[in-house]
Amino acid sequence: MPRRLTRFVRPCRPVASLGTLALACLALGACQSTTVEFTDAPGDSTIGELTHAIAISNAGHSDLCSEELQASLRADRDLMVGGIDETLPVDVISDLPTLMSSSVLPALDDGQLETLIEAAAASLETLVDDELDPDRKGLKAVSQLLDSSRLLQDQHILELARVVIADPSFAPAVHALATMGNVADPLGNQTLLATLLDGVADGLATEEPSGVCTGLDPSAAAKRLLETSGFASVPVAGGPAWVAPVDEEGNALPSSAGNTTAPPFGFGASYDSQGRRLSSDGSLYYQYYDSKRTALAHLLRLAGEAAEAGVLFDAAQVLDASFGVQGACENTTDECFSYAANGKGMHRLLFTLLEVAKYDKPVLLLQTWRDLVLDNPILAEDVLVSVGRIIKALDDVQTDVEGAELVGLVKKLLPVVADVFQIHGAGGVAMPRLLMQLMNDLGGSARDFPDELALSIEHTTLIKADECSAEEPSPSSPKVDFSRRRFFFSGGTQVDNRSSIERSIELLHAADCGSVPFTGGMSVSHVIVDLMSRLAPETVCNLIDTLLGLLGVTGNFGEAAVNSALFVVGCRGEGDVDAQDLFALDDLAKSGALDFYLPVAKSFREEGQLPALIAVFSVLARDLQADEDNSANTASALRPILPVLAEVLRSGAMDPFFDLNAQFVEIPAVDGQGSMADVLVDSTARLLEDRLVTNTVEGNVRTSLAAELVLAFEEVSIQVEAAGASDALDRLMSHLTSYLTRTVTTNDRLELRDSSIVPLIVSSLEFLTEAAELSSEQYQCYLGEYQGELEGWIESPALASLLRVAIAAKNEGLAEPIEKFGVGLLRPVRGDVAIAPFREILRISAELVQSPLEFDGARDLANAASAVLDPDIVGTGLIPSLDALLVADERDVLMRVVSGALGPGNTPGREAPIHRLYDVAEHYALIDAQNSCLLGELTSPSPEELGDTIESTVQFLRDSDSLLHVVLDLMRRRRAP
Repeated sequence: MPRRLTRFVRPCRPVASLGTLALACLALGACQSTTVEFTDAPGDSTIGELTHAIAISNAGHSDLCSEELQASLRADRDLMVGGIDETLPVDVISDLPTLMSSSVLPALDDGQLETLIEAAAASLETLVDDELDPDRKGLKAVSQLLDSSRLLQDQHILELARVVIADPSFAPAVHALATMGNVADPLGNQTLLATLLDGVADGLATEEPSGVCTGLDPSAAAKRLLETSGFASVPVAGGPAWVAPVDEEGNALPSSAGNTTAPPFGFGASYDSQGRRLSSDGSLYYQYYDSKRTALAHLLRLAGEAAEAGVLFDAAQVLDASFGVQGACENTTDECFSYAANGKGMHRLLFTLLEVAKYDKPVLLLQTWRDLVLDNPILAEDVLVSVGRIIKALDDVQTDVEGAELVGLVKKLLPVVADVFQIHGAGGVAMPRLLMQLMNDLGGSARDFPDELALSIEHTTLIKADECSAEEPSPSSPKVDFSRRRFFFSGGTQVDNRSSIERSIELLHAADCGSVPFTGGMSVSHVIVDLMSRLAPETVCNLIDTLLGLLGVTGNFGEAAVNSALFVVGCRGEGDVDAQDLFALDDLAKSGALDFYLPVAKSFREEGQLPALIAVFSVLARDLQADEDNSANTASALRPILPVLAEVLRSGAMDPFFDLNAQFVEIPAVDGQGSMADVLVDSTARLLEDRLVTNTVEGNVRTSLAAELVLAFEEVSIQVEAAGASDALDRLMSHLTSYLTRTVTTNDRLELRDSSIVPLIVSSLEFLTEAAELSSEQYQCYLGEYQGELEGWIESPALASLLRVAIAAKNEGLAEPIEKFGVGLLRPVRGDVAIAPFREILRISAELVQSPLEFDGARDLANAASAVLDPDIVGTGLIPSLDALLVADERDVLMRVVSGALGPGNTPGREAPIHRLYDVAEHYALIDAQNSCLLGELTSPSPEELGDTIESTVQFLRDSDSLLHVVLDLMRRRRAP
């Protein structure tokens, strides 16, 4: 029958006779001559038979219930002997003397063995320490967890322990951790290992939520990790990792009416080949699901891939750089180091992202995306593929402007973009929606737009053999020198160093004057754009003639005639268009530089929005002309970014951008008001709104959310570059974006190589959208609380300790073996499936997610684990002592012993040897001396009983008269000559 962790034993007697079994057998194996005479032991005894005889002899010396204790051991003889002999097969026994002489006895001589035992005792003692936990909250949480009717099947836990220990990367990882015990912390007076354990302990000590905000159920959010919809298991990773779903009390859910206390997993006639409980008719009694098909499985897999790519340490380096320099903690006399949140880019970034989440438009965007993934996952994947293609194209952009400098240029450009977004067209339509509609209207014709626009950015004039054709310009076309001013003198002559796009923008801005006859009062600029929108590309060269005809200038016109005509229509102010500007228009039109305006102008004209388009030109022109106002305090934000824009236009990113826009237009908004494209531009417009007071890390400031985000990115970029972590950031971002950029073609359709990304998005967005659907008061409450907690999280010593250790371990070459071990734990596919731990990690994790523990219980459990790991309490001798044994054990005898004890047994029920030894210990322990040596009743442990068990174990580990120390003394004195 399978065992479960709810079984409870009083450990004193069984530990005394069986708990030191391994050491006793080692001692016996190390003796070159041993004379033992026990009536129960045959002449040619196996280790199991000999140990059984020793145990019976020991029980016979008990003052109470000795006959009953001996009878219990005799009744369980086969269980005990078989369990020990499977744990210690012949090949292991033959290596025991070597293990004793090379590992155990030296560890005994130099005190490592006693250090190991004392560290174990000190760790356990924290659970019953009246000062650390006077109310035994940790034990209550453990008791609650163990009292669940089906959680934590110990066969899964033992199998996980077996495969972890059998993993070849386990010992090197332990050795790396132990080596950290000899490497000094870059700060302070302790070792890296002590700092690591401090950080883990502090991190486990979770804080109780304020309770002010209500409406969210964290446990329900956690259980979404067990959703299987849309996920596929990895076939080559072996069979399914079955888990039984449970009700609110933790009871396994039957597949039909009724219930049972029988464990949902086990061996024998009542279970199938995969360990699932069967009904009498052979059907599955309980409900089961494959944990490999869950969001949890894919998140763990992604974590493993991140470890394998080495980006976890890159992330630590980037975070450390973005948080700044660690300094001494405030308000404490203890040795403590932490970051300072205030003034750091990461604090600003996280704070502003939470502020963004407070507003309805970004929330609507998340909700629309959530519904899309649920209702149309194929279209959602197409959107992600388009985003990935854009990212991949932009990665290939070669420019001299990168990192913090590029972010700085974007920051300067934001006010210009904000001014454009604040323009409203006819009927009050906002410019963002007009621009998105323009992209949709242009359709396929927009595919040529990027190349034409890039040419007009790079050249001052485009020279062509056929001036009015769409052919490529001559290589001799003069280019813009963006390293120089827009106008400069060379040899006493002023050089116009403006690009074609700049000249045309400024022309249309200057020409927005007057009222041209017979046009209904249009300005000159309005007439120019209107004419362009009506002309075919091959007739655009006639633009100037047509325009001058409308102005009343005919025949051999000259500057005076044109200026007179402009004066007549009302263009008479300073900065208005003049004859030279219009002649420049003719030159630009013939060169083809204005060709890209045609489809744009046509779209705006058909929508009746030409004035809005001209207003855009005016905003851009005013920014460009800021370089010419002779003020050192003003400069164009647009011009410095023009060469970068040209590279982006040539990168190939625009084609997938147009695809993405078409997809957004197809997706309906969740509120029924337009499309996802509308939601996107509305959200962007809200971010760019800079006329309102915004909540920032410095308080209420008149700025935009977009400006705060860009400022945060700039600060982070500067800090990362200053710390030399730019390459780490590049690797990290490349890894993250690879899930969108890696694609495969299936049936002529481009798909993501990792199909789990789409359903993972559903799982991650469900909690966010549920939060957004709370009452406005509670939703804002949660976001405000998270913003308030950011500073404490960033300044926590735990974060500083863990990042400091990660970076130091990487620099010392100690990270690789730990990383390799972690990768092995989280890799679904391994060459050696026999030691693949991923399946058992999934099963156990899935069962814990279904745990009935509420937040208080989980916090108490974490705090208990924190105390157990706290090096200030228990010291750091556990890992170095274990490592010393493993390093000296060249034939891996210890590992083989433990693996044999935990592995599947040779019995029909395939019970692990340790299960059978557990039964022996259980039967032995339940003989109750206080009730006339009767067999006691097996019950689930109460916190008090757990405490008694732990205290007894600690006493046994430390008692110099216990059998453990008797065996240690035996090993000291029974060495071979």
